Amino acid sequence: RKVDLSTDEEEDETIHSLENKDDQSSSSTSSSSLEEEFSSVVNIPDAAFIQAARRKRELARAQNDYISLDVKHTSAIPGMKKNSGEDPESEPDDHEKRIAFTPKSQTLKQRMAEETTPRNEETSEESQEDENQDIWEQQQMRKAVKITEGRDLDLSYSSEPQTVKKFDTSISLPPVNLGIIKKQLNTRLTLLQDTHRSHLREYEKYIQDVESSKSTIQNLENSSNQALNFKFYKSMKIYVENLIDCLNEKIVSIQEIESSMHALLLKQAMTFMKRRQDELKHESTYLQQLSRRSETSTNESLAVDEKTQWILEEIESRRSRRRQARALSGNCDHQEGTSSDDELSSADMNDFQKTQDNISQDHKKIFEDVHDDFCNIQHILLKFQQWR
Repeated sequence: RKVDLSTDEEEDETIHSLENKDDQSSSSTSSSSLEEEFSSVVNIPDAAFIQAARRKRELARAQNDYISLDVKHTSAIPGMKKNSGEDPESEPDDHEKRIAFTPKSQTLKQRMAEETTPRNEETSEESQEDENQDIWEQQQMRKAVKITEGRDLDLSYSSEPQTVKKFDTSISLPPVNLGIIKKQLNTRLTLLQDTHRSHLREYEKYIQDVESSKSTIQNLENSSNQALNFKFYKSMKIYVENLIDCLNEKIVSIQEIESSMHALLLKQAMTFMKRRQDELKHESTYLQQLSRRSETSTNESLAVDEKTQWILEEIESRRSRRRQARALSGNCDHQEGTSSDDELSSADMNDFQKTQDNISQDHKKIFEDVHDDFCNIQHILLKFQQWR
């Protein structure tokens, strides 16, 4: 009996789908999804396939591994067969059915079905193996055909007659003698020697560059200490920041002292200027009086002459004192009439000196709480010279 392998495979798939459908009849959603999945693969089976699948399932449930003691339950199979014609969804679930603890007697048709099923499975497996073997043989044959074609092409190329180039004796070559060969060799040797000398010069230059680079690196490594430089610049940065903070704090007091000293010097300069203006005025008056002595009365002239004479004597006394001071100091290059009249009276000099001393005391008080590195100009300049 010939069995169609494709029909057996479809029947196995149909039996497997129906078994899953009967075991999960309580879940409508899962059964519908299984029907959609298998419907895309196989066609809807007819009544004969369904009946064969049910018989197989009943036979599988009836088989057990032990010998039956009671054979009275054979009527369960016909009853199940009777109900098999109904809708498969109306069958009760597995947990609601009565479990048979003894094996049921089998009919001739059932035994034939059991023998046919493994044969069909074996036949399908053998057909699959035969198909794979045929595919493998076809692939090997294709490879062999390609290799044979390649060899045939090589043989065809190698079988072509090779044309041997013949030397044309009719062409005349220039005459060659030992002198020409020697000259060419000498020229070639000269070129090679020049190239060799240029290469030697380049090599020596590269060697000198390498040596100078090594010495420069060694000098830089010995002369520069990065840790010390970093430490110095860091300390210098801190010093400058502290100096700026100190000066910002003391700048108001410094400006007040400068204003006081500027006012004192301005007052002294104004005193000198006013006195000089008065002296010039009296000298001019005295000269005018000398020119008009004959026109004025005696009493008036005496009064004016006494006042003017006192001013003139004061001027002359100051000049004499300056002259003596220059003589004591040894300054003999002075020209008369070019000295400045900047002498003060004792009272004015005492007032000026007292005010200047007060300003100096205030100046010292400004930097009393400051270290010498931040108030002494020499120390500050020394720090910046080290930086340079």
